[in-house]
Amino acid sequence: MKFRFIVEEIRSNEFFELNNRQKFKLLGDAFLFCLAAMFISVIIWDIISWLSGSEFNQSNNSYNTAVKNWILVVLLAPVVEEIGFRLFLKPNKLKVWVSIFVLCYFIFSIVTVSNFYSELDTLTLYKLLAALGVSSLITFLFSEKIVSNIKSSLFQYYIFSSFLFGLLHLLNFVPLDGIQIILFPFLILPQILFGFAFGYLRLKNGLTWAIGLHALINSISFIFKSL
Repeated sequence: MKFRFIVEEIRSNEFFELNNRQKFKLLGDAFLFCLAAMFISVIIWDIISWLSGSEFNQSNNSYNTAVKNWILVVLLAPVVEEIGFRLFLKPNKLKVWVSIFVLCYFIFSIVTVSNFYSELDTLTLYKLLAALGVSSLITFLFSEKIVSNIKSSLFQYYIFSSFLFGLLHLLNFVPLDGIQIILFPFLILPQILFGFAFGYLRLKNGLTWAIGLHALINSISFIFKSL
C-alpha cells in the first residue's frame, strides 16, 4: 500500500509537505531500506562468487591513506553523485546544467579510463573543461525542453536515474568474467535500490537529506571494508 502511494506520488509530481518529525521518520525508513539492500548485496555477491568459482572485490581508488579514502568515500562521493543523479529531479535550468555537467564528467572519466575522483592533474582539467563545454551547449540548446520533460515524466526520470546510478557502480568492481558478466544486473541491484531511496528522499525532504543518507551508508560500508 505504501509502495503504491509512493509510486503515485512521484507520478503525479505532487508531494505533501512534511514537518521535521515526518522528515526524520522518512529518513529512518530510508535508512532501514538501505540496510536491507546492503544485507541483500552480501548474499548476492556470495552467490555470484560461488556460481563463478572465483571471488571478486571492489576495486580500490588511487589514494593510499585511510584518511584520503574516507574523505573520498564518505564526503566527496555522496555530494558529487547526489548532485549528478538527483539534483535535476526538482528541475530548473541551473539544476539541469549542474547535473549534466557532473554526468558528462563521469562519462569522460569512463571514456579515458581514469578515476572519477583523481587528484587535479592535466587529464582531470581536460575532463572538467570538456564536461563544462558539453553541458553548457546541451543546456543552452535544450534546457527548456529538458525541464518540461522532467516535470511531466518525473517517475521515468526517477527510475532512470536510479538505474544509471547502479550502472556507474559496476565500475567499482574488478574486471568480471564468465557468469559474473551475465549476472551483472544482480551485482548492482543494491546500488539501484539505494538510488530509489536516495531519490525519494531528495524529492520529499531535499537534496541535503539524500546526501546525508548517502554519506551514512558509505561510512558504514567503509567501516566494514576496513575491518
